[in-house]
Amino acid sequence: MLISIILYISGFIGFIVGGLILLITAMISQKLMFQYIYYFCHIVMFCMGVRINIKGEFPNKQGPFVIMSNHGSFIDVFVVPPSIQGKFTAIVAAKNLKIPLFGSLLKKIKAVPIIRDNKEAAMQSIKLAEKVIHEDKYHMVILPEGTRTLDGKLQKFKKGGFHMAINTGAPILLIAHRDTYLYKPKNRWILSPRTIDVVIGPIIETDGYDSNNIRELVDKTWNEMNNLLK
Repeated sequence: MLISIILYISGFIGFIVGGLILLITAMISQKLMFQYIYYFCHIVMFCMGVRINIKGEFPNKQGPFVIMSNHGSFIDVFVVPPSIQGKFTAIVAAKNLKIPLFGSLLKKIKAVPIIRDNKEAAMQSIKLAEKVIHEDKYHMVILPEGTRTLDGKLQKFKKGGFHMAINTGAPILLIAHRDTYLYKPKNRWILSPRTIDVVIGPIIETDGYDSNNIRELVDKTWNEMNNLLK
């Protein structure tokens, strides 16, 4: 308990200092901002007792991608970005944009807010995300489970991100992270310092898929992600 309290305080300080520096870099240069995000995430995680170990190479000569990742803990937002190269943003719960400093950082990377309980609003968010992919050429990060796992197992995928990938013609890139659930599950406040392996997985092409066979794409992606977590 004492170690967890120390890590929470350390992580908070690292986030505030690093976040303010990130906002400054964003005002100087967008390119510099995305380069600094790599260090920002590593610093925050180090302060919280986490070492990020990236396995695989990001395919930076292709894209933009719809990047799909599993959802194990609140630290996922810091664990995934260091493995991404180039400009990227994410679909995030709308409530996150109201968090001081964190919300400002999300706005700087053009994060797309979504209200999951409102189907019509969620569809509008998907349309906005498609526009960001098409016009801004940003990679779009999405957590297709929608919420954090409660038992460490990969949950069912929601279809919204797959419709987005099909509509934009963007290939899906899998980035899986192992043991974030063990570090801090949703239903426990105590932290368990550890090394988190982040695995850059295969590219899944979306050509040939539409609303009629989208379930095949969802199942294929789920199986590939589940294999990366083993």
